[in-house]
Amino acid sequence: MNKKDTDTAARRLYAAAYEDYLRDGDLPAATRKVAHEVYLQRGGAPGNPEADWKEAERVARSWSRAGKQGSLEHLLDKTLAKAKEWLK
Repeated sequence: MNKKDTDTAARRLYAAAYEDYLRDGDLPAATRKVAHEVYLQRGGAPGNPEADWKEAERVARSWSRAGKQGSLEHLLDKTLAKAKEWLK
């Protein structure tokens, strides 16, 4: 598997972990899945589990920021739609 295929596979797993997080709300479990994928991406070779975990946390933190931003945008859209109704 070349680097591009490996990166694509990792993104798919990250997306699946993110879907699990959205469905279950269990961020630690999703972070564990990502950390395991980071470990697998380096071929399962001995390495630094703390670094794997920090990378997984970095990925998971980006999810919560994206979710918060999406929620705020959704709330703004709903507020604007309601205001337009009232102004008719």
